[in-house]
Amino acid sequence: MKTYKISICLFIIYIFFPKDLFNQFKYGPIINKEPGKVFVNDIVLNANPDFDPLNVKEVMFKAPTLEHPYYHLIVPVKDFTGGKPVISSVLINGELPDFYFTYVNGQLHVENWLAQKATTIKNIVIVMKYTWHNNQKYKIEIKLRAPKVFDPESEKDYLEETTTHNVISPGKGGAPDNWKYSIMIVLQEEYGLKRIAEPVDLALCIKQSRVKNLKKEVRVMEYNPATQKFNEIPSQTYGFQTYSGRGLKQGRLHEPSYSCRVVFLADVLCCSKKMYAIVYGNPEASVPQYTSDLQIKGSGPGAVIENEYWKVKLHEKSGQIHYYRLKKTDGKNIPDYSNTTSGSVHWNPDTYGENGSWGHTFSWNPPENIYEVARGPLMYKITRSGRMPGNPEVFTSVTYTFFAGSPYILMSSIMEITHPYAASAIRNGEMVFDADIFDHYAWKAKNGERRFLRTLLNPDEGFDAPAMIPIDTPWLCLYNSQGKYAMGAIHLNVYNFNKIDGVSATYRPKFFLYCHPQWGRPLTYFVRTLVYPFGYNFRGPAMYIPAGNVYVEQGAYFPFLLGKKDPFEPIEILNDKLKHPLEIRYGN
Repeated sequence: MKTYKISICLFIIYIFFPKDLFNQFKYGPIINKEPGKVFVNDIVLNANPDFDPLNVKEVMFKAPTLEHPYYHLIVPVKDFTGGKPVISSVLINGELPDFYFTYVNGQLHVENWLAQKATTIKNIVIVMKYTWHNNQKYKIEIKLRAPKVFDPESEKDYLEETTTHNVISPGKGGAPDNWKYSIMIVLQEEYGLKRIAEPVDLALCIKQSRVKNLKKEVRVMEYNPATQKFNEIPSQTYGFQTYSGRGLKQGRLHEPSYSCRVVFLADVLCCSKKMYAIVYGNPEASVPQYTSDLQIKGSGPGAVIENEYWKVKLHEKSGQIHYYRLKKTDGKNIPDYSNTTSGSVHWNPDTYGENGSWGHTFSWNPPENIYEVARGPLMYKITRSGRMPGNPEVFTSVTYTFFAGSPYILMSSIMEITHPYAASAIRNGEMVFDADIFDHYAWKAKNGERRFLRTLLNPDEGFDAPAMIPIDTPWLCLYNSQGKYAMGAIHLNVYNFNKIDGVSATYRPKFFLYCHPQWGRPLTYFVRTLVYPFGYNFRGPAMYIPAGNVYVEQGAYFPFLLGKKDPFEPIEILNDKLKHPLEIRYGN
């Protein structure tokens, strides 16, 4: 009886309770609701077509919009009678569209089948994602097929219906002339920060049949849906790869392809969307020649990279960052951010093993491998890798990425323990400077508070360490309280794992804020310690590290002037931008 009463109550609640609230329990809070479309968080539960699927009499050509960011054609198909049909072929001028989906009697279908039982199928509409151009002739052929009698042993006796349209596209709204194909990209800013010249680095993968040379045949253009106008902007391609396919003529999954990465600088207003087009397929194109404020002199170790914000020198032997020089100084006499002890301000990754030898990447002379990943007008990316000097059980790599128009430098590093290793120290995230350049630390605690400390010795906390803070502290910096300049580090990702069981070998991980006033040349620095019995007062025993442990960091280094009203506003804003990048939506 009790169960019966509970069931009655639940039924009454379901009938009279607002359905939107039930959806919130199931999917999360509803943030927007419009006729024909419900957004739950960012998921579209019901598609809202840009046409009436019950009233399509002729082929329609559609240009991209923010809601439907792709070129597409809306094509009516003949009624089909006599079987359970599937779509067997969709061609436009003899080639496959990028993608297609189907409406039957106003209902969306994403598979090729159109009905589960034999009947007359009416109101068939196919939406083809395809880059069309102005005033062009197009022949569209769509074939439906159904077996007359269901017989798994026979594929000979079919009903087939072909719909053919010969049409001419409109005189406006089409893709740019000379560029046969396009991929539309929508960038969305959701955090509330205006983005100017924000680097966007995304992947491109296309059929080999559509392009001959990616280095020549790719462009990026701003697109205004209201005016349907394009504006070419500087871009850069790199990381070219080829997949030979498996010999299938139209097998989408296994067609031969070219892929690469595309970089461009985006301008997007806060809390808004903006559309860009990646266009390709122009065999007459030449390699584009763009200019920017990014200047690169030399290559590999010893290279000098600069833009309007800074000048950075890579060490001639190791390729580690040798010094930073601020270029926007407001007339102040600001010294180079340097280290006269080792010659490199970026010291690590580093390790200290049972052989009693420190291994630092600044000791490479030269690195075993030097790879200029990208060298162009918008981005310079260089990776160096090899065995840790003095500690061959550790393989490590360091990658720097420099952008045009950006005040920061991206850095990532990887350490892999390739052979069992007894470690007294495994560290990364280290910047080391002559002690007279900076006089204070500042960092943002994970509760949002800002904290400050003079660069003074405090032996009670750790050996020469005024403070120890969490390894995933959002940002920290060294700054000069008199000169009003700073060196910041923004921590984007820190992840450590073992390739066998996933559990990383770490021991008392912390960020150490160090000073060494007693050294011949006093130094001040910060370093992330992952395994570190060496660094505490008791100097604990070395820790056994099995092979397969991997330590990864990703972050940004940011030399800057302190803000006039809020000294740390520059690093706060950059921290928010880097941790809340533009959302990228591929239209097709």
